[in-house]
Amino acid sequence: MKVVETRSEERSLEFLGDVTLPVTVELGRAEITIRRFLSLRPGSILELDTPQGEPAIIRAGTRPIGRGEIVALNDRYGIRLTAVNDPDEKAIK
Repeated sequence: MKVVETRSEERSLEFLGDVTLPVTVELGRAEITIRRFLSLRPGSILELDTPQGEPAIIRAGTRPIGRGEIVALNDRYGIRLTAVNDPDEKAIK
């Protein structure tokens, strides 16, 4: 996945530099019954569909933009990017 920017593209987007963009990291998903949902309590565990060791999906808004590995940074979590989508691609490969 290669991103190539020309100087004119960089300048034309420069005014957007301070705009914030919500970024989320998706570890996995689960589908449960309403009965199971209503029974959830502190300590309950939901099994996600992502196998252990698989990279998490990084989203900008709702659009997937890459994948990465979850890391610990002092007292917070972070993500080490392992793949970044080309802006023209629609899905993560």
